[in-house]
Amino acid sequence: MKQTAPHAGLVANEDVGPPNIDYDRFAVKPLTPLFGAEISGLSVNELDDEAIKRVHEAWMDWKVLVFRNQEINSDEQLAFALNFGEVDRHPYLDVGKSEDISVLDNPGAPRFDRAYQAALSTASNRELKAFGRWHTDATFRDCPPYSSFLIARILPSIGGDTVWADMEQVYEGLSVDIKSLIDGRTATHSVKKSSFVHGMSPEEKEEELERFPPQHHPMVRTHPVTGRKSLYINSAFVDRIDGLSEGESRELYRELTSEVHRPEYQMRLRWEVGTLTMWDNRCAQHYPVYDYYERRRMERVTLAGDRPF
Repeated sequence: MKQTAPHAGLVANEDVGPPNIDYDRFAVKPLTPLFGAEISGLSVNELDDEAIKRVHEAWMDWKVLVFRNQEINSDEQLAFALNFGEVDRHPYLDVGKSEDISVLDNPGAPRFDRAYQAALSTASNRELKAFGRWHTDATFRDCPPYSSFLIARILPSIGGDTVWADMEQVYEGLSVDIKSLIDGRTATHSVKKSSFVHGMSPEEKEEELERFPPQHHPMVRTHPVTGRKSLYINSAFVDRIDGLSEGESRELYRELTSEVHRPEYQMRLRWEVGTLTMWDNRCAQHYPVYDYYERRRMERVTLAGDRPF
């Protein structure tokens, strides 16, 4: 069922900040006027069916939900995620506590120091920086995962934020001419563009291309629940824009992928231990900020999606 935009009819009181929106069972506080919201006073391991339904409504409205102070274990995180779909196992980032939970960890991280900070600009850190790109997860697959549930377990003393971009707002902000150019057009998403194949031999890369052949996804994706349109192109996996010359493809690619850098389209989260987020990959991109040098351990559950249309 189509829903109206979440900001419709909201009036913020400048004395108290953003409005709290009542979803019957809990209040949702927007983190930006149009994108991202925090749900407080709720334990995700103690929700009945009606509360799950309301969380889903809020999720479809705000695209990224944040739950603070979640004292839950990995099994409870998984159980919460399974209320919204089936687990998808990442083909490269599936190392974790179980087949269903991926662990993103850097247990050998050094303490913060200026020398390590300076090393970020050297070629030896190219692999680290390759992960720091705006993306939607695994769009080189025919059916990319539709959502992720990420919780912070161990955090550095500073740094390690995550930034999301609202791709519905990005699409709405495009000119009429650009919209007419990309509506109905596809882009080629390929694993060869990804950091996952960095360091592989040519033969190994060919094997990965056979395992994951290039996918031609629509540049404008329609959300299957809300019916809203979003720009569906990212700098991590898109190889070219179909139906254009190489030069035209490169120019349009650069123009479109630069749109996510506008702060007006973004929401930035400073993590705390026990913070849980859930986001919708069908209409949001994210960027992990690699500015930390101490240990950061996150646990993630990813849900299977459908082929974009």
